[in-house]
Amino acid sequence: MEKFYFEIPSMDRKDDAIAFINEFYEFNSDINGTGGLQRFLDNYEGWLDKLQEDYTRIANEEKVPARTYFPELIESDVKELEAEVKQLA
Repeated sequence: MEKFYFEIPSMDRKDDAIAFINEFYEFNSDINGTGGLQRFLDNYEGWLDKLQEDYTRIANEEKVPARTYFPELIESDVKELEAEVKQLA
């Protein structure tokens, strides 16, 4: 079983976040659930500001507060993962 923690995006993960979005483009995949990061590739700091605005927003009829996280794998059951890989092979 995998265990994750959720990290609030910061400047420390800028390169990882941009690489993540670029991978969507590389494989021509739909981009969903990224807090609009794909619109801020040239302004990552602006995206972080937008996320803070999203989180502190006062709910109204059109929008509610939202929080975006990066999931980070912290523990994994290697045997379970190996079994899953064998099933896919």
